[in-house]
Amino acid sequence: MSTVAHPRVTATSTGRTSRPVWAVLARAESRHLVRHPAFVVGAAAMSAILILTTVAGVDFSALALSGLACLPLAVGTFVAANLASRRDVRSGTEELLCPLPTTAVVRTAAQLVAVAAAALVAVAAVGLTVTVLTALDGPEVRFAGGIEQRLPSVAELAQGPVAVAALGLAGIAVGRLVPIPLVAPVLAGVLVFSVWPEGQLRWFAPVVNPALTVPGGYWPHPEIAPRTELLGFDVTSLGWHLLYLAGLGGLAAGLALARHRLTPATAGLPAVALAATAVGAVLQLR
Repeated sequence: MSTVAHPRVTATSTGRTSRPVWAVLARAESRHLVRHPAFVVGAAAMSAILILTTVAGVDFSALALSGLACLPLAVGTFVAANLASRRDVRSGTEELLCPLPTTAVVRTAAQLVAVAAAALVAVAAVGLTVTVLTALDGPEVRFAGGIEQRLPSVAELAQGPVAVAALGLAGIAVGRLVPIPLVAPVLAGVLVFSVWPEGQLRWFAPVVNPALTVPGGYWPHPEIAPRTELLGFDVTSLGWHLLYLAGLGGLAAGLALARHRLTPATAGLPAVALAATAVGAVLQLR
């Protein structure tokens, strides 16, 4: 008896049920994602930033751990996930895949789940750096001219991995909804420079610097204090920023799935995610 695939289960010739098809596809998509050149380059850049800022010591290591170091990986994940979502279109096999029992919505779901592999890479890199810095009596930041040890909060450490996941999901949504080759590179360039806005506008970037300085100041630049004197970190707003990022990721995932099949579930996910995005967007500006 031949093997018959189903979107939910795979029945073998022995009559036993194996893993769901989406789980098998997600595992394969995870391997493709973390091996993609864009992802590898982003991971290498992230590692370099974490290593260099760890050696640099005061101020910079805390800034990198709060999410800045993960931005290259987030952009690389966005590009790799976007290309994966357009693989069937680019290869001209979209029509050949239609008759298969594994539907387009299942393939998209597998790609969305595979983004978790990229987020785990970010978690591992940040966690290892924190462990090393803690063993070296750091990270250290300058407060009012003095140097203090300060381990970033959970919200700060989580910002990088959450941004990686959100941008990965966004890459898939863009690929499914706007399958145009030039869209992803343009958006990737925008994401690279999105870290630079100051003031309230910076909270809408994927990665935000939560440092609080004297009015008009910028951190870290202690050599021109007191204009750049570090007053603290806005961890509360950063927590709402995480909700904003998670909402954007959920919205992207919901839209990518709804593109293939509109059901109460695929319609409900974008609605809930949009509400979470709106709440986070407003409250992060408190």
